[in-house]
Amino acid sequence: MATGSHVGYLLALLIALQNMPEGFASFHEMRKSGIPLGRLWTIFLLAPLAGPAAAWLGYTFLAADDYLLALLMLFCSGGILYLIFEDIAPSAHIKRESLPATGAVAGFVLGMIGAMVIH
Repeated sequence: MATGSHVGYLLALLIALQNMPEGFASFHEMRKSGIPLGRLWTIFLLAPLAGPAAAWLGYTFLAADDYLLALLMLFCSGGILYLIFEDIAPSAHIKRESLPATGAVAGFVLGMIGAMVIH
């Protein structure tokens, strides 16, 4: 989006759509654990500010240090892989439903249609 490409808007929309079910699931799990509703609303209203704040901090302080930025990205990618194989993938197969796989395919199709519309 910083370079004027319209693909960034599509990417932002797809990321928002992908994060909504995860947010709902997190909200319900935290609510079941006994966290008061007011505290949950505070957490979920402040959480979207963390991403832009982290992006600004990274751009301001890490843009000049390629080595440190690469190490940070390597660490984060390891965390994402751990999350996928420790939590997400086993949960998708325990239920014996085709909904997660269907959702993945539908998301891919939506992304492809969006990319074709933009270009």
